[in-house]
Amino acid sequence: MDTNTPTTETAPAVAAAPAAAAPEANAKPAAAAPETDAKATAAVADAPTKTPPAPATKIEAAVPCLIVNDMAASLDFYLNVVGFKMTMGINKDHKTTDKTPAAWPSVDFAMLSSTGVHGSPGELMLEIRNPDSPAGALVGAGPLGVGVSLYLRGPDPDAIHAALPPTVKVLVPPHTEWYGMRELTLADPNGYVVTLGRPTGEPCPTIPATEGTTNGDAAK
Repeated sequence: MDTNTPTTETAPAVAAAPAAAAPEANAKPAAAAPETDAKATAAVADAPTKTPPAPATKIEAAVPCLIVNDMAASLDFYLNVVGFKMTMGINKDHKTTDKTPAAWPSVDFAMLSSTGVHGSPGELMLEIRNPDSPAGALVGAGPLGVGVSLYLRGPDPDAIHAALPPTVKVLVPPHTEWYGMRELTLADPNGYVVTLGRPTGEPCPTIPATEGTTNGDAAK
């Protein structure tokens, strides 16, 4: 055999180390973010931080304050006729007063309370008319009681009516309303309208719906 003749034997293939895949020829570069999105992001980043609104305050009680001309007569009405209890009296010198009838003429401000049948408290404030006080200045010299009506739920209208002194003015005698309340309406010494109401125990009738009419038409 001629040693100078090249051999036809093929050398074994050597495994190549894995290489990173080359990008495809047709691959498209990543799309840039739209300009509008960039502007929106910048606007949000630059926007001032707003403080969230404070939660609404929960009202614990609504306590009427009536301006009165005669404190002694008013206390006699609300304590002895209606059934409130006097919890505090304040005189013009901002000192607490005695709660007895003898001290009533010296009271400039009184706090009254009553515990309802369900344990819920009812409160009422009385303040003598005084032009130097904020409330008195707003009332001025006009008549008291105009446009004000108190509804006191709980007292027995018939029992109160039977025991009324002759000095108390009855506006509407005891009667039963269509919504199931037994009521009595009086005028207090200052002209305020005071209605005393108690449920009769009868179910309240259902108000029929009016179809095809407006509120104004239904009331006619």
